[in-house]
Amino acid sequence: RSGAWLKFSVCADGHFKCLIKACFCGCRLCVMCQWRKSIVIFCQLMRILHVHFERHKTDVPMFLTLTVPNVRASELNDCLSLMYRSWDRISHRVPFKRAVRGWFRSLEVTYNAERDDYHPHFHVLLVVPSNYFRRRYGLYIERDDWLKMWQEATGIPEITQVDIRTVKKRSKKDTQKDPRASLCAEVCKYATKVADYV
Repeated sequence: RSGAWLKFSVCADGHFKCLIKACFCGCRLCVMCQWRKSIVIFCQLMRILHVHFERHKTDVPMFLTLTVPNVRASELNDCLSLMYRSWDRISHRVPFKRAVRGWFRSLEVTYNAERDDYHPHFHVLLVVPSNYFRRRYGLYIERDDWLKMWQEATGIPEITQVDIRTVKKRSKKDTQKDPRASLCAEVCKYATKVADYV
C-alpha cells in the first residue's frame, strides 16, 4: 500500500482548503504518516492529561530523559529490547510506584554519521503529586537515584546521563497556554520521529 493521493475541499472564494480524503501508506518510516500519527498521539495524551488534572489539580508534570551508550546498527535491536525491559523494571520498583502517579514514554533514536552509530534514549513524561518535592513525605527521587536505578535496570554501569526536570512555561508568549501542551507536543514528536532513519 502506498500513499498516492490527497483530496481537498476548496473554498469557492479561495480563502482555505480542507483535506477531506487521502490515501496514506501507514509505513513506520513514512514522514507524512508519522507526522499524522504524532498529531493523533498528541490529542490522545492531552485528553488523558485533561482528565488526570481534573482529578488531581495540583499534580506536577516532569520530563525524564534516560540514555544508553551508542550502539552499531547490528546491535540496535537488542539494545532497544533491553531498554524496554529496563523501563519495565524501573516502573515496577517501589520508589517509582510510590512517587509517580502516571507516565508516557517515547523512544528517540538519533544517528551519528561521523561514528556510524545510533543513540537510543527515552523521553518520559511523568506526573507526580505536588508533595513530591517535600522531602518529609519521602517521595522525592534524586537525579543520582534515577541514574542508579537506570544503571541497575539496564545492567550498564557505564551510563552517566540521566536528566529530570519539571515542566515550566517557556516564554512570555506561553502565558496564555497550558504548559503541558508544549511538553505533550515534544514527547509525541519523539514517538514518531523518523528523519534519522530516512
